[in-house]
Amino acid sequence: MDYRQTTEYIESLAKFGVVLGLDNMRALLSRLGHPENGLKIIHIAGTNGKGSVGAFISAMLRAKGFKVGRYVSPTIFCYEERFQINGENIKKTDLPHYITQVKNAAEGAVSPTVFEVETAAALLYFKSENCDYVLLEVGMGGRLDATNAVETTLRSVITSIGLDHTAILGDTIDKIAFEKAGIIKQNGTVISAVQQKEAAEVLEEVSSDKNAKLIFCEEPVIRKDKTFDYKTHKNLKISLAGTYQYKNAALAIEVFDTLYNDDKAVREGLANAEWAGRFQIMEGDPTFIFDGAHNPQGIEALVSSLENYKDIVFVCGIFADKDYKQMVKTAAPLAKKVFTITPPSPRALDNEELKNEFLNYLSDVTALPLEEALDAAFDMKGRTVAVFGSLSFLGRAIEYVRSKKHG
Repeated sequence: MDYRQTTEYIESLAKFGVVLGLDNMRALLSRLGHPENGLKIIHIAGTNGKGSVGAFISAMLRAKGFKVGRYVSPTIFCYEERFQINGENIKKTDLPHYITQVKNAAEGAVSPTVFEVETAAALLYFKSENCDYVLLEVGMGGRLDATNAVETTLRSVITSIGLDHTAILGDTIDKIAFEKAGIIKQNGTVISAVQQKEAAEVLEEVSSDKNAKLIFCEEPVIRKDKTFDYKTHKNLKISLAGTYQYKNAALAIEVFDTLYNDDKAVREGLANAEWAGRFQIMEGDPTFIFDGAHNPQGIEALVSSLENYKDIVFVCGIFADKDYKQMVKTAAPLAKKVFTITPPSPRALDNEELKNEFLNYLSDVTALPLEEALDAAFDMKGRTVAVFGSLSFLGRAIEYVRSKKHG
């Protein structure tokens, strides 16, 4: 297949939607000759922070000179972001080669979902490029996620667990934690963020059942000058903004420290890590902040990071299957003005409906298409414009604001 045929094939699979389960993926990996075998895989699950933690770990490993593959979703700017090696996306000319291999392997035997095809293609790509480490990010949940068909992992990493995808993963913290804990391997090593009591207890129980070593991250010590300490690592600085990134950085350090004793690589990695759309600041008048907060826990983290900003304007778009009422309730007290938009997805909450929800808390709310909302926000001189709610439109918003600022 060429690139156009590849994208058409991927789009044709979208009708299968999200189908959790490992049988398809296991069959696919078997027919591909098990490309996952021999890879040093760091498997990352959790509700929030997976991408940021992965970015920090990747940067630390690269600081030691390793070749690091990363499989991430969803993406912000382009499809190829899903497949990265040392921060570089797969080339459009190379992508069809791997997707075609998966398509041929599936023919007549497996009816894979988009995510299963992408996961298999990522493993083929990382294997063929001889990556030293692979950071494999869970799509949804963990226990029945396609990435969990990989039987051997070097580390299981669990980021902060909160309520999200409740219709599929369960409506309580302990149920969701059980799904996330599904990535824990027999006799493996698990590194977890600081968790709520219910989640921590589930991780402890599953780890014990699987005879896995469980390490809980500690809280970092944060200073007013924005440096922080984590255990023996002192006066650290991170490249990513947002107060929640200190905890993500601490988890990444904990993971790295179980592999290497190298304070220099930790410092260099924290300073060099890049992850677009996570409290990404574009200075100017007004200042724009873009954040991928898309569930109640993510909104709480965003609100905490916005506490030192004044005269805040929101440009917000949310999926209807999220707990948007709770998200609005948490965010609304910070805003002086809100523009609601409809994200480009079948799952989108209509901007008029989101507007009506915000009107329960403040009066100055306007529903507009994305570009019109951003144009209107540009006129809010002296303000801070926070753009958030769904990663599906964030890339478009960032590119639009960047082009408008710089021409």
